[in-house]
Amino acid sequence: MTTKTTKDKGPEAAAKAAAETLDAMMAAGKQNAEAAVKASSEAATEAFDTAASLGEAQMKKSAEGYKAATKFGKDNIASMNAVASAMTIGFEAYGEKVASYVKTAADENFELAGKFMSAKTPEEFAALQIEAISKSVDRVVSHSVEMNKIVADMWMQSTAPVKERYDAAMQAFTKSFAA
Repeated sequence: MTTKTTKDKGPEAAAKAAAETLDAMMAAGKQNAEAAVKASSEAATEAFDTAASLGEAQMKKSAEGYKAATKFGKDNIASMNAVASAMTIGFEAYGEKVASYVKTAADENFELAGKFMSAKTPEEFAALQIEAISKSVDRVVSHSVEMNKIVADMWMQSTAPVKERYDAAMQAFTKSFAA
């Protein structure tokens, strides 16, 4: 838009031309402002939607992680309960075997004491001593084998749950590097 300055149009024409120019500038400014507001609003909406979807995905991952950690903790507690149970059963069996040994030894020793009192010759007494030693060694060996078996069984049963938890932990640990 070009304006011609002529003397015959006068100040009213100049004012009108200035007003038209100002109206055009205002309309262009308004149009630019509306476009900027619209673009800004669209960008803000897109940013909010992106942040919301990222937040939602992170919440899902956090919930899954919490569930996995809770399950792992529960499994650890169950494992420790299994260990305690195996140890208790093993200690009870071991205690019963010790009590059985003491009772057997006391009965045999009481019987041998009666035989020692009734021995009439040194040869008879020596034979009873050999019998006592032989029974004692046989009894100790027999009960030791049984007690060692109880301890070995208890060890295997009490370490199996711990090994399972260790294996699960290692699998989860190495899986996180594979992902």
